[in-house]
Amino acid sequence: MENRTKAYIFGGMFLSLMVLPRLLFIPLKDYVDTENYEKRVYQEKPELTLRGLKEYPGLYDAYFNDHLAFKNPIVAFGKLADIRVFGEVSSDSVLMGKNNWMFYRVKGYNEDNMADYQGTNHYTQEQLEQLSLLLDQADGRLESRGIRLILYIVPNKEQVYGEYMPSTIKVLNKESRAELLYSYLREHSRGDVYYPLEDFRQAKEDWRRIYFKYDTHWNGAGAFMAAQMIIKDIDGEAFGPEDYRDFKIERTNNYSGDLAAMLNLQTYYNDDDYLRVMDYREEVHFEMDYENERETITHYSSDVQDDHRKILICRDSFGIHMAEYFAKNYPDVTLMDYRTENYAEAVCERKPDVVVVEIAERYADYLPEILQNLAAL
Repeated sequence: MENRTKAYIFGGMFLSLMVLPRLLFIPLKDYVDTENYEKRVYQEKPELTLRGLKEYPGLYDAYFNDHLAFKNPIVAFGKLADIRVFGEVSSDSVLMGKNNWMFYRVKGYNEDNMADYQGTNHYTQEQLEQLSLLLDQADGRLESRGIRLILYIVPNKEQVYGEYMPSTIKVLNKESRAELLYSYLREHSRGDVYYPLEDFRQAKEDWRRIYFKYDTHWNGAGAFMAAQMIIKDIDGEAFGPEDYRDFKIERTNNYSGDLAAMLNLQTYYNDDDYLRVMDYREEVHFEMDYENERETITHYSSDVQDDHRKILICRDSFGIHMAEYFAKNYPDVTLMDYRTENYAEAVCERKPDVVVVEIAERYADYLPEILQNLAAL
């Protein structure tokens, strides 16, 4: 075969690979997954102008990659191949652990899970003292208004299920920043503080799994256990294993998770158990009677007859999963995302009986601001 013929053949094959997917995509686009899982805005098609001539190639390249035909299946296949062949995946957001466990690895504004896990971001003595002082000030200011303050720090998934972390990620300091903070606050502050790491580790051993495999959050069992801790505290009752183990918890569905979605592999990793508590205060009826457009403020009402207290929960995404259990114990429950909402103003307006600050360990850098705002009421 002549060289020219070979060139034509290979040229035709290359052109087909470039054009054919775009042609096939037109009739098949309604049957192909085109969802944006990257939590960013895709590049729009740039306009070619003389002023922007220098930037145009880079912008168009970004546009082409973002809107590539069959992008999601191609990306999913590549990542799945990495996991199956090499046992790891190239991602800025997700760390592949042992036995297909996935962990969050984003290092960004006010969060760094890996530093939390490795123990490389300890507070200084001055920072510990400042946080203790702020907690006392916030607690005292709320107490002067007849309001209780409860601080609940949710352990990162990596701290509870560290045995599934990759062996390449070494723990450099045995005690994490959150553990040291919790110990310091318990010793030097009068605040009501939780960091239930040991309770969670015990529960996973002799009860059931309490975090999702392919998600950053706790599952239904973990959320119920945490809610029971806080509810018992609010009611002035001792908390024990019987407060969560004696209830019927069932698997209601298969579940994937936000970590699998970040890899665009939610259809491949979707065999986790979605758990629900089936027999908890079934006589109480509740409803979410308000939700703002951004879903960052919600209000729950219930027909609870034996309690009239108002609860305000300053929360992140973990707190959402506890809402039902609070609503079944108290007739007036408000949840607000502390990252976006004016919870200090809400305290003045709503006059709750209890303020619960639920904050994930990875978001601990928000804590000074939260306590300052509450102390400045």
